Amino acid sequence: MEFTKEGEEAASQYSNDVIESFSDRYQTFIQSHKTEREVIKGVIDALDGVKWVSDVDELHHGETYASKRHERNLAVFTYNGLDEIRAIGSHVDSPCLHLKPFPVQEEDNVSFLKSHYYGGIKPYQWLNIPLSLRGVAYTEAGERVTVNIGSRQDDPVFTIPDLLPHLSQEQLDKKMKDAVRGEDLNALAGNRHGDDEDDALRHNALRLLHEEYDLTESDLVGAELRLVPQTDPHDVGFDRSLITGYGHDDRSSVYTSLQALLTTSPSDTTSLAVFYDKEEIGSEGTTGAKNQFWNVLYEDILSLTDAEQTVNEVWANTKVLSADVTAASNPNFNDVQDKSNAALLGRGVSIKKYTGSKGKAGAHDASAEFTSSVIQTLQANDVPWQSGVMGKIHIGGGGTIAKFIANRGAKVLDIGVPVLGMHAPQEVLSKADLYSAYQAFSAFYKG
Repeated sequence: MEFTKEGEEAASQYSNDVIESFSDRYQTFIQSHKTEREVIKGVIDALDGVKWVSDVDELHHGETYASKRHERNLAVFTYNGLDEIRAIGSHVDSPCLHLKPFPVQEEDNVSFLKSHYYGGIKPYQWLNIPLSLRGVAYTEAGERVTVNIGSRQDDPVFTIPDLLPHLSQEQLDKKMKDAVRGEDLNALAGNRHGDDEDDALRHNALRLLHEEYDLTESDLVGAELRLVPQTDPHDVGFDRSLITGYGHDDRSSVYTSLQALLTTSPSDTTSLAVFYDKEEIGSEGTTGAKNQFWNVLYEDILSLTDAEQTVNEVWANTKVLSADVTAASNPNFNDVQDKSNAALLGRGVSIKKYTGSKGKAGAHDASAEFTSSVIQTLQANDVPWQSGVMGKIHIGGGGTIAKFIANRGAKVLDIGVPVLGMHAPQEVLSKADLYSAYQAFSAFYKG
């Protein structure tokens, strides 16, 4: 199998019916799961008959197990010893708008929700689009409440109005990064007073929230509520070869790696998929890749087997694909990519030997040995693949969870689906590239 520009289109390697069927299931997944907790729940729902590590006294070869923490970290693995572990790590979070602790405010005869954007976004892209409000909160009595407004057909939505062109002269003269500030991302929440005309608009909005969800304003302080794009994924183009949707970064990796693990026949190695949160803000915190979740998983596995390895020895036996999307070359913006080293839509899953920016600052740089072994695996299994970097040296850059895993002694390589419009409310990927990623991960698990 030749690769990238000299190779064949990825779609030519597979049946169109197979690609379409896989893509349809993926679109259903990202349509229904738009927050971190929702994605993890969706993965768990797919684990039919899987045993939880916390519920067993020993591990058996060929059986699949799972472990979770805080509803935002999850590991799924098929156990076949500890001499070699083949793992795929990805992240479940996507850029969105978090509500501030006291979000419901009013001005100019409207109530609105104040937000704090999460992850690297272009704020102007979040204006004038329908948004849904989703997340988790707890009442004063400690009862958990799941909030979901905007996903059902008859639900209201929220939106952040832009400035009309007639009054935008000063805005249009500003640099793009200054034209819409983070503090401007306030979503309309209402325009109606309560039964008492003197009742403040914000009080009416809070009253309606309390009637629907039994939440008070103080309950919102500790809540995890997000404004996410309300729109569903759709096919793109005359040939329907592309998908536009929210959260390809990085739910395309979550979905393809999970499907690969669940559909690949067990081999003589342990297959593992690990899902993290907080990648979009540097993998920090309790549920980010800098945490000890994966390390503790290995400790738990060792305690349930008669293996004599140490945790460090298990890490040394671990080979990891850090699955995350990469930038596809955009024909509307030709000057930001080194065309000879850019990923193209429709040419298959893309390998990134290194990440980082400028002089590879903050990079993970995979070894020649591991990179070559992965390429050999892909070629041996006729998986269409390519290689690309994140833009020109002094323009591009970006990071994944790879370096945090590599710091523990594992062999790691970045790989993922090329995407247009990354971090926008609607991103675009190729159906063929999505299916290529699934095939790549399956081949990797097979060894």
